Parts: sequence; C-alpha cells; structure tokens
Amino acid sequence: MVKKERLERGHAMGKTLLGDKWDRLVQFLDRTHPDMADDVVEFAYGEIYPRDKLGLRERELISVVCLTLQHLEPQLKTHIHGALNVGVTEEELLELFMHIALYAGFPTALFGARVAREVFDEEKKTTNPVAPEAVTE
Repeated sequence: MVKKERLERGHAMGKTLLGDKWDRLVQFLDRTHPDMADDVVEFAYGEIYPRDKLGLRERELISVVCLTLQHLEPQLKTHIHGALNVGVTEEELLELFMHIALYAGFPTALFGARVAREVFDEEKKTTNPVAPEAVTE
C-alpha cells in the first residue's frame, strides 16, 4: 500500500476513534515532530488499528491497559476518549482498572481510574452543556 493511502486510512481511523479531537492530536504531533506525526498516523492508525483480528473495542481496551501501566497520562486520556467513542462504557473502564489492581497494584489502578474520571467529566461538559437559563445563582 502506498504511503498516501496509509495516511488517508490512518486519518479516517483517527477520526473514527477520536472524532473532533483527532485534528487537535495531529496538530500537536505536527508541532512536536512532523515526521514522527506522519509515522504515527500511517503506522498506528493506518496499519495496526484497521487489522481485522481484533475489533476497535478490544484495541482501545488494550491501549488503555498498556498506557495505564506506563503512567502515560496524555496518551491514556486520548485512548479513554477513543474507548468511549467505540462503545466501551464508563462502568467497563472502571472495572478494567479494578482488574489492573490485581496484576499491577492499586496505585497503578487508581492512577488509571483518576485519569478516566477526568475524561468522563470532560466528556460530560462537552456533550451535555448546561443551558444558560438552567444556571441558578
């Protein structure tokens, strides 16, 4: 497959996973290291994510586990958003962190749960904005 096609497929997959957050992620990657940004889009999202042996739910759950174990907060937030976008529920994610506690300890599991709560709160703010007339003083 030609690089341009992999990049296009990678961008399409990124938008599937992250919606409007995808463009911000790509802009950040471009500012940080433009060549590496293309590699991430092309390889991770254009080659690995589209493979048919695992579904997007499973891939995002695996990503959440791996990033939790490494305490990589920014990337973990991205993939928690992705997990929610492909149908993983908040309850499933919290249960995942409970299971992580068995193998990686409570501090690691609590780290993941804290990051997830921040993402859940962020999602609620952007998807259910409070109407100005509903705010009371």
